[in-house]
Amino acid sequence: MIPLLSIEALTFVIAALALLTAILVGYVNHRASEAAQDQAAAATQQVDLTRQQLNASEIARRESLEPYVVVDIAPKIGSPQALMLTIENIGPSVARNVRIASEPPLQRSYEKAEGPATPIMSWPILVNGIATLPPGRRIELPFDMRGARVDGDLPMQYRITVDADGPFGPVSQMEYDIDLNIYDAEYLEEKGVAHLVKQLERVASFVEWYKRREESEQFREWIASQREKDGEPE
Repeated sequence: MIPLLSIEALTFVIAALALLTAILVGYVNHRASEAAQDQAAAATQQVDLTRQQLNASEIARRESLEPYVVVDIAPKIGSPQALMLTIENIGPSVARNVRIASEPPLQRSYEKAEGPATPIMSWPILVNGIATLPPGRRIELPFDMRGARVDGDLPMQYRITVDADGPFGPVSQMEYDIDLNIYDAEYLEEKGVAHLVKQLERVASFVEWYKRREESEQFREWIASQREKDGEPE
């Protein structure tokens, strides 16, 4: 007969082993569950990253196809005293429903002088906008005279905003900070008709000098040929 104590001890050992096995199995299952959760989280992050990259690529593609309307105020080429308001679409597609706003509102020296003058902010192009502005299209409008503007104590800084519609709907609003003070430098020399006349006179003088030089060389060559015919030394 097996002693009762030995059976109890064996039962305890078996129960302890069963408990240890259960603990080990639970630990292994827990680690496997954590690994599975980590893998699922990594997969989710990869999906989110891929989605973000696709969205960024789509945004970049759309922006590369959208119009880009630039508004500026700058001296006129050949006549730097005249300031011109320019509106240009440098993008690859048509800009539609172009709206331009300014803070403070645009103002010209003519509007403060005596006599009738239409306020620039009342121009139809600024009130009604531009229905269609094709790629490469540039609109140039007379804005003001630099000297008269300084003397008239008018704003020299403007923030201009541009809203427009592109092939995919409204495009992001564009903002331009314009500072007219940068054109007050003395090096902006007026080069109008008088300057052109001076340049033409210089060209004419050079042509006349070159013509006389050619005639003089031809005359010397003719004299030398005659001396050769007569047998005279040069």
